[in-house]
Amino acid sequence: SGCALLLVERPRQNTTATAYELLGIIDGYNVAMFSNLTDFITQISHYLAHPEEAAEIIQQAREWAKAHTWSERAQRVVKVIQNRSDAFVHAAR
Repeated sequence: SGCALLLVERPRQNTTATAYELLGIIDGYNVAMFSNLTDFITQISHYLAHPEEAAEIIQQAREWAKAHTWSERAQRVVKVIQNRSDAFVHAAR
Protein backbone atom coordinates (compact mmCIF):
# COMPACT_ATOMS: atom_id res chain seq x y z
CA SER A 1 0.00 0.00 0.00
CA GLY A 2 1.29 3.45 -0.83
CA CYS A 3 4.62 4.15 -2.40
CA ALA A 4 8.10 3.31 -1.19
CA LEU A 5 10.75 5.99 -1.20
CA LEU A 6 14.34 5.79 -0.07
CA LEU A 7 15.29 9.15 1.42
CA VAL A 8 18.78 10.18 0.38
CA GLU A 9 19.70 13.28 2.35
CA ARG A 10 22.62 15.67 2.32
CA PRO A 11 23.12 16.93 5.88
CA ARG A 12 23.13 20.69 6.29
CA GLN A 13 26.62 22.12 6.64
CA ASN A 14 25.99 23.62 10.09
CA THR A 15 24.10 20.60 11.42
CA THR A 16 26.02 17.90 13.20
CA ALA A 17 25.18 14.21 13.00
CA THR A 18 24.10 14.48 16.62
CA ALA A 19 21.22 16.80 15.70
CA TYR A 20 19.90 14.23 13.25
CA GLU A 21 20.37 11.44 15.79
CA LEU A 22 18.41 13.40 18.40
CA LEU A 23 15.51 13.30 15.96
CA GLY A 24 16.07 9.59 15.39
CA ILE A 25 17.42 10.08 11.87
CA ILE A 26 20.29 7.61 11.50
CA ASP A 27 22.40 7.19 8.39
CA GLY A 28 22.14 3.68 7.00
CA TYR A 29 19.21 2.85 9.29
CA ASN A 30 16.27 5.03 8.22
CA VAL A 31 17.97 7.39 5.76
CA ALA A 32 20.89 7.27 3.35
CA MET A 33 23.09 10.35 3.63
CA PHE A 34 25.67 11.64 1.20
CA SER A 35 28.34 14.32 1.41
CA ASN A 36 28.88 15.31 -2.24
CA LEU A 37 27.79 14.45 -5.77
CA THR A 38 30.20 11.52 -6.06
CA ASP A 39 28.97 10.09 -2.77
CA PHE A 40 25.35 10.61 -3.90
CA ILE A 41 25.96 8.62 -7.08
CA THR A 42 27.73 5.91 -5.05
CA GLN A 43 24.79 5.69 -2.62
CA ILE A 44 22.20 5.49 -5.41
CA SER A 45 24.23 2.85 -7.25
CA HIS A 46 24.64 0.83 -4.06
CA TYR A 47 20.94 0.79 -3.20
CA LEU A 48 19.94 0.01 -6.78
CA ALA A 49 22.27 -2.99 -6.64
CA HIS A 50 21.03 -3.96 -3.15
CA PRO A 51 17.26 -3.36 -3.13
CA GLU A 52 16.84 -5.47 0.02
CA GLU A 53 18.97 -2.94 1.94
CA ALA A 54 16.96 -0.07 0.50
CA ALA A 55 13.73 -1.85 1.50
CA GLU A 56 14.96 -2.23 5.10
CA ILE A 57 15.83 1.48 5.33
CA ILE A 58 12.44 2.35 3.83
CA GLN A 59 10.69 0.18 6.43
CA GLN A 60 12.63 1.78 9.28
CA ALA A 61 11.80 5.23 7.89
CA ARG A 62 8.10 4.32 7.87
CA GLU A 63 8.33 3.26 11.52
CA TRP A 64 10.14 6.51 12.37
CA ALA A 65 7.50 8.56 10.54
CA LYS A 66 4.68 7.04 12.63
CA ALA A 67 5.99 8.95 15.65
CA HIS A 68 6.09 12.24 13.76
CA THR A 69 2.44 12.97 13.07
CA TRP A 70 0.85 16.28 13.99
CA SER A 71 -1.03 14.52 16.76
CA GLU A 72 2.13 13.02 18.24
CA ARG A 73 3.94 16.35 18.11
CA ALA A 74 1.00 18.15 19.73
CA GLN A 75 1.01 15.61 22.56
CA ARG A 76 4.73 16.22 23.10
CA VAL A 77 4.19 19.99 23.21
CA VAL A 78 1.43 19.56 25.80
CA LYS A 79 3.74 17.37 27.93
CA VAL A 80 6.51 19.97 27.79
CA ILE A 81 4.10 22.72 28.81
CA GLN A 82 2.71 20.60 31.64
CA ASN A 83 6.18 19.71 32.91
CA ARG A 84 7.31 23.34 32.83
CA SER A 85 4.17 24.59 34.53
CA ASP A 86 4.50 21.87 37.21
CA ALA A 87 8.13 22.90 37.78
CA PHE A 88 7.06 26.54 38.00
CA VAL A 89 4.36 25.75 40.57
CA HIS A 90 6.77 23.72 42.68
CA ALA A 91 9.40 26.46 42.54
CA ALA A 92 6.85 29.07 43.62
CA ARG A 93 5.97 27.15 46.79
